[in-house]
Amino acid sequence: MIRNFMSGWFKKNSRQVSFETRGREGAVLYHEGIRSISFYMEMGGSDVVFYLNVPSEKNWKKITGFSSETRDRILTFVAIQTQKHQAPSCYFEIKDEVILFKSILR
Repeated sequence: MIRNFMSGWFKKNSRQVSFETRGREGAVLYHEGIRSISFYMEMGGSDVVFYLNVPSEKNWKKITGFSSETRDRILTFVAIQTQKHQAPSCYFEIKDEVILFKSILR
């Protein structure tokens, strides 16, 4: 009984990222328990392979429903998971309203 409860609890409270691609754009979806955030993704230019739009620190809570204190943790998790699954040959930079994925190769 406790094992089933704990298994369900971890699934509801786990974090994960999924991806939707539609040509040169799409979304990165952050899931935490039953809540989620969608980050718009678009191909870039020059050394920026693609980028994610993110709510500014000022608008974070209003747009996402997550507390301001969780913003850095969530954005870092999203950037690391996106790099791992979508852009292993890139590095990322987290800015106020964007996460840039830049080519390592120049």
